[in-house]
Amino acid sequence: MSDIAEYTIILFESDIPELKEILEMSLNLIFFHRNLSNNDLEDAQGKLTNIIYVKLKNEDLCQEITNTINELEKIFSQEPKLYGYNISLSFFEKSEKRDNPWERWNFISVMDKKEDLSKKNEIKDNTTNSNIDKENKVREYMFKLIEKLNDKGNHMPIVDLNDNNLKDETFLHKFKTKKIQNKEEYLSLFNNYMQKNQDDIIVINI
Repeated sequence: MSDIAEYTIILFESDIPELKEILEMSLNLIFFHRNLSNNDLEDAQGKLTNIIYVKLKNEDLCQEITNTINELEKIFSQEPKLYGYNISLSFFEKSEKRDNPWERWNFISVMDKKEDLSKKNEIKDNTTNSNIDKENKVREYMFKLIEKLNDKGNHMPIVDLNDNNLKDETFLHKFKTKKIQNKEEYLSLFNNYMQKNQDDIIVINI
């Protein structure tokens, strides 16, 4: 197996519900692509968009994703001056301790607080066009995410298809979160990821 594959998603948003929905779709999409043996699937539709996607039908995983995303909302609500929040999802081999991941996804959420009232009113007056434009941007982002999920064919560990536990979870995983206090801290993170591989960075600004 080659070195760890690391991807960074940077989301600029001014609306918490929209941010949560994009994160929920993204994480479910990643787990769908990384849980290779599980055929227990279900269709899901975005609450704020007409985007339909497939996710694993797994109550424990669904609750874990929900708890992680809700924690982001709680932090931003409690600390309105917080610049951003980083959610990292790492995957590990079953035989390895949880200190040597083979893949990591970093989701850096930055709250855009500069949107003025005139812009909000303009959006309200033209809701249909705004929603269509928003959905197109989210769809374009999802396609990019799928490309990244399939762009490194040699970094995934070998999976024993006879493993009886595969129906529950193909790979071990762990969420890790970190507050980003200010713009300087964000730029430091961004530069760090850029130095690793700028092609593995996706930026979405809705």
